[in-house]
Amino acid sequence: MTLPISIVIPTYNRAQLLARFLPTYFADGCSEVIIVDDASSEPVESVLARSRVKAPEGTQLRVVRNPHRLQQPRSRMIGVEATSYPYIFFGEDDAYLSPGHIKTLFDFLATGGADAAAAYWLTTTVVEPVPLTTSSLSCGSSASDFVNLWEFTLRTDLGILKPTVVPWLHTLALIRKDLLLREGFDTRYRGNAFREETDFYLRAYHHGAKLYLIDAPPAFHYKGQHNSAGGQHGRSGIQSFLIYEHWVARNNYYFLRKNADAVRSLRHTLSPFVETLFYMLRRGLGYPGRFRFELRRGLDTAHAAVGVRG
Repeated sequence: MTLPISIVIPTYNRAQLLARFLPTYFADGCSEVIIVDDASSEPVESVLARSRVKAPEGTQLRVVRNPHRLQQPRSRMIGVEATSYPYIFFGEDDAYLSPGHIKTLFDFLATGGADAAAAYWLTTTVVEPVPLTTSSLSCGSSASDFVNLWEFTLRTDLGILKPTVVPWLHTLALIRKDLLLREGFDTRYRGNAFREETDFYLRAYHHGAKLYLIDAPPAFHYKGQHNSAGGQHGRSGIQSFLIYEHWVARNNYYFLRKNADAVRSLRHTLSPFVETLFYMLRRGLGYPGRFRFELRRGLDTAHAAVGVRG
């Protein structure tokens, strides 16, 4: 049975990685997959053709190429506007899925009462999909275990004992199309578009949408040597890092100011400027760990390059 689901995957300069992971999006028999190429240096269609990636029978694969770089929020909405089915699953060019991931989300939403659902999204440095059980994960028993109200973040590595309502989800979620058309992604988020997803989810939640975390076969977020560039991050280096953090601060301030009522309902009482200042200070405490991770990834890339030349 073909599921009435459109998968939308925005991508920028990661077509080779996307070609590796795209077959995992075909596994559950969704009706269509729409890739939104945000004016990548090499057109995604060319890379997919060279990689001989084809959709299975019953699934339509389409590529929509932006005429110039429009950034993530606008690319998402271009994908939504091109869809033909009542449910939309957002994918990522550096993420892959276990079989049954989307089907489990769909079965939950189809029972009624929910507007969007997501499950596990586990970080990995392994390119090839591998079976993994989630039974070894520590478990969360309430929304407070999964949601950090001060950082506006979501833990996706806790066992989900029962469907749990939360004020926001992560990227890899199945969403009713009518909710996306009603709330939409705000295209005024600039640069790295930081907070654009949280903005959409929090607005929808504040307006009465039911967003759930449920137990399902996991999705994986690849953080290895092959995705050190592309996406929202661009090239590595101190200048790129400073530019990225500049947009984090600007977009965070815009998010807090725009969603003032919803943010106050979460017991945030300080001004958007002060909240952003404290947020950036807390974020700075994690910089050493991020630098060590980037250094390790750079060394892995260098070693792999030496191995290829040898």
